[in-house]
Amino acid sequence: MSSPLDAIGFPTRGLAPGLVAARLAEWVRWPVERGTAAEVERGGRRLRVHSLECGGGARLVTVIELKKRYFLPGEEIVCFFPAFAGGAERELQLDDVVTASCPLEPFGISAFPDRLRFRIGNPFAAVFAAGTRISASLALLAGRVEPAPEGTRPLILASQFAAQDLELPPDLFTVAGRVEAVAEFTNAATGEACRRFRLATPTGVVDAIVRARDAAGAPATGQMAVAEGEFVADVRAVA
Repeated sequence: MSSPLDAIGFPTRGLAPGLVAARLAEWVRWPVERGTAAEVERGGRRLRVHSLECGGGARLVTVIELKKRYFLPGEEIVCFFPAFAGGAERELQLDDVVTASCPLEPFGISAFPDRLRFRIGNPFAAVFAAGTRISASLALLAGRVEPAPEGTRPLILASQFAAQDLELPPDLFTVAGRVEAVAEFTNAATGEACRRFRLATPTGVVDAIVRARDAAGAPATGQMAVAEGEFVADVRAVA
C-alpha cells in the first residue's frame, strides 16, 4: 500500500492492512495528545480541531465533533488528515540511498519519523550518499502537465479511482489547481529541460516537476492546470 502519506513523512508503504490501520490510529491520537486545539462551529455542529506541527511544513489534523445529547457519545472523531505546505522545505538526514529502480532517480531513506523511504525526483549533479543532509520539499513528479478548464475544482486524487483503471499503479495521483508560478531548469543528471509548476490545491501549494516536452500547452501563471504523477522529494540543496 502506498499513499501521499509516504511523501510527507508518515510512511505506510509496504505495511500490511492491519498494520496500516494501527499506524493511522496512532497518528489520529497524536494531535489530540500532543497538539493544540481550537473550537469552531459549522452548520450548527460544534467541532474541536486538534493540530500538530511535525516540522518541515508537515501537519496532522484531527477534527472531533462535540455531541450535545447525553445518549450519544460525548465526542466523535469526524475526520483526520495530514497536510503539507508544498512550498516548505524540509531538512532530512540520509541514512541510506538506494538506486535499484533507477540511478538517476534514487530513493533516499531517512530515520525521521520512521525509516521514511522517498523517491528523489531530480538529483541534478549532486552525489547522494549515506550521511548527506538535504533540503527538500514535496513535489509531484509528473508525466504530464496540461491546461484545465477554468471551472476545474482544485483536488488531489488517486488516479486509479479517477480513471477507474485498476491497472494503474496505486501511487499515481492527479493534482489540479491554479498555477501560482512557473520556473524552468535543466536536470543536470539527464540534460533535459524541465519545468516546475506551483499549483494551488485544497491543502496548500504543491509543485509539479515535469519535462518541458511533457507540459502540453504550457499552462501560464493564473491558469488552471492538471498534472498526473508520483509524489517525490524535490531536492533544493545538499550539505
